[in-house]
Amino acid sequence: QPSPEEIRERHLSTPGGYCHRVDNFVVGRKQHGEIRFIGRTDVRELDVCDAVQFDKNQVIVYMDESKKPGVGDGLNKPAEVTLFNIRWNDNLDGQEQQEQQQQQQFEMMLRDESERQGSHFISYDAASGEWKFLVDHFSTF
Repeated sequence: QPSPEEIRERHLSTPGGYCHRVDNFVVGRKQHGEIRFIGRTDVRELDVCDAVQFDKNQVIVYMDESKKPGVGDGLNKPAEVTLFNIRWNDNLDGQEQQEQQQQQQFEMMLRDESERQGSHFISYDAASGEWKFLVDHFSTF
């Protein structure tokens, strides 16, 4: 978001162009997740399909390290990541646990995982399965 068509239209109708300063650019894949790049993003020579790859429970930005720009350039910048369909595995050590305890433990695990990978936990919604976290720049998340 905006769509490639909207970007093209805005770029042609904006004096000085639009593509070098797209506010809060969003890239996503249905049923996997989305990334909202914070602030203005230059999308002029961006190949989104090459740069961003969503898989089950993960997103990779710049899989090819040789193509990754420096921190703050391209898509290697602060972003809010939302992963969809992140669910608790309810067979924890073969013991039955109350649903609320499971959700709390799962959220704590996601908080720990966020910290481990150098991101900042924002929220987890057990009903929707959405996990949100903030990254300063990209490695594998």
